[in-house]
Amino acid sequence: MTSFISGKSFREVISFFCIFLIVSVFGTSKLFGQEIIPKMSIIAAGAVTDFVVENNILYAATDQGIVDVFDLRNGNRIKQFTLPSITDFMGDEIAAKIYSIDKSDDQLLLVVQGKHGFRNVLIHQNDNFNKIIDADKDKMLIKKARFVDENKVLFGLLSNEIILFDIPTCQQIYKLQISAYSFSDYFFNEDKSEVITADESGIIHNISVSDGKFLKEYSGNNVDNVYQTVYHNGIIITGGQDRRVGIYNTANADNYFLEGDFLVYSVGLSHDGSIGAFSSSEDNDISLFYTDTKEIFQTLMKHKSTITKISFVSNSKIITSCEDPNINIWEINTK
Repeated sequence: MTSFISGKSFREVISFFCIFLIVSVFGTSKLFGQEIIPKMSIIAAGAVTDFVVENNILYAATDQGIVDVFDLRNGNRIKQFTLPSITDFMGDEIAAKIYSIDKSDDQLLLVVQGKHGFRNVLIHQNDNFNKIIDADKDKMLIKKARFVDENKVLFGLLSNEIILFDIPTCQQIYKLQISAYSFSDYFFNEDKSEVITADESGIIHNISVSDGKFLKEYSGNNVDNVYQTVYHNGIIITGGQDRRVGIYNTANADNYFLEGDFLVYSVGLSHDGSIGAFSSSEDNDISLFYTDTKEIFQTLMKHKSTITKISFVSNSKIITSCEDPNINIWEINTK
């Protein structure tokens, strides 16, 4: 009588069954090393719009007008402060959404929702707030602000203008209209002598911070609105509405783009420029790839909503935030 399963087929069935058990118990991330889950998650007081990290301390800005301060070594909240609420157009009292946060020494720089859609810009120091831009008086639609140094900040406006602003005198050093397109994002180079800007045209502009002079344009990778851009070690990464992730190498013009499966709302880049990251799916996964080989080597999973920021602390440690209170800390394996 012939056996129903041959010796070879029997071994294949047993092998498959063993693999199935391993995957079921340990998960695909442990077996293949491609999909990983966060090492630690911390919960902020609201949806996280922006964050900054300094010396293992994370400062998270939220849509509830609250800044949470966390110790990344243990995930504990060590401080929290709340901005005054505002009155909306219906006369209701609402939380003042924080759009942008930055830190320089003991100062925090905050772009905060004001009346009629305009923005206040505040500096928080020694538990006090100093308003350097007044929504009612200045009527600016500022999307992003970053310190250039302790006395100067750079504003990015929705009107696609950048303004270099002197803090001690509360005066504009210059205002530059980049183009007629709507502003999306900007990012400094390492010494903050240059800034790259992104907008709905898909074109990246490189601008001198000190005097506002145009230095160079980068184009071709994105054909629609660029949501975010990051610039490290001569490498520019972009993510856009066209589902493209653009890479520009400013040293050798080795430029290319990768195709995502969904709108690329957020991008990140390691400080040495060797590892790129982008929101890559409708499930809010983040794909990691090597910028030299274009190889996607890992996927960060378990995000519950749209990614707002991807920040590399090192080549093996990444922090991500979403349009919800979860902040995820990841440890990854690289070549």
